[in-house]
Amino acid sequence: MVCDRFDQLTSGKHFTVEFDSKDGRSWYAACQPDEHDGFVVTYTDITERKRAEKEISRAHSLITDSIDYASNIQRSTLPDERLLQDLLGDHFVIWEPCHQVGGDIFWHRPWGGGDLIVLADCTGHGVPGAFMTLIATGALDQALIDTAAGDCAALISRMHRLVQVALGQDKDVGHADDGLEIGMCFLPTDRREIRFAGARLSLYIQENCEIRELKGDRKEIGYRRLGPNLQFTNHLIETNSGMNFYMTTDGLPTQVGEESGLPIGKRGFISLLASLSDVSMAAQGDEIIAALHKHLGSNVQRDDVSLIGFEI
Repeated sequence: MVCDRFDQLTSGKHFTVEFDSKDGRSWYAACQPDEHDGFVVTYTDITERKRAEKEISRAHSLITDSIDYASNIQRSTLPDERLLQDLLGDHFVIWEPCHQVGGDIFWHRPWGGGDLIVLADCTGHGVPGAFMTLIATGALDQALIDTAAGDCAALISRMHRLVQVALGQDKDVGHADDGLEIGMCFLPTDRREIRFAGARLSLYIQENCEIRELKGDRKEIGYRRLGPNLQFTNHLIETNSGMNFYMTTDGLPTQVGEESGLPIGKRGFISLLASLSDVSMAAQGDEIIAALHKHLGSNVQRDDVSLIGFEI
């Protein structure tokens, strides 16, 4: 150690070092050669800075560990893949939050004589978005009890009211002003038809190599500015063998590419689905993720990405 230090001091080069003294203080030493083949060393007491850095590191570790654990909890609320395989057959689900936790919901419940599939995009992402998903899923569970089976439009209306009440947005004053976009598909047991309702979220239908968009109503749910008695529209789709159905939040279409500097957009999303028409649904999920990463390049994912696709 002495030889190394002596070599540094006689090298004629500027160098710095940090060290702790026996009394527990931390120091920053800077050695600057002078014009007479000597050197000047200055010492700065950095004890308080080091203590602050340790506190920040400790706080960051606590927050990170908490968010990591919250991510496990949030992922555990997603529908079981084995159940979905039995329910939907050939399908895919993409749930890719841009942080450890996210503000998108993918949800399934048995409902009367069929099954309900829900995809939703809550206000924000990260921790605020994750809190909103808890409120939204709680409202969904309650609304499901209050609504006649199969009436997706009424279910969204009831959920809207419950979210407003849960956040105190049914009152004239308050701090919260949050909500979500949502799409629902009810699949009767015989699968002869699908019933769809949406709040600013569409259902994409692929049949005979063509894709059409069935738009949800042009209004969100939950926000303070919205009245308490919103009404939504039920759409009935008669199914045929080989039909594919997709729901997506706006996360994928809004991702900006490194090379183009442009978002994927709705047309790009539809074009991507059309290019995968001859691929199994399970493989489509992998291809969509690969296309997203290629489009992003070195760009950071800027929003949660969630999609579901299934075949009838």
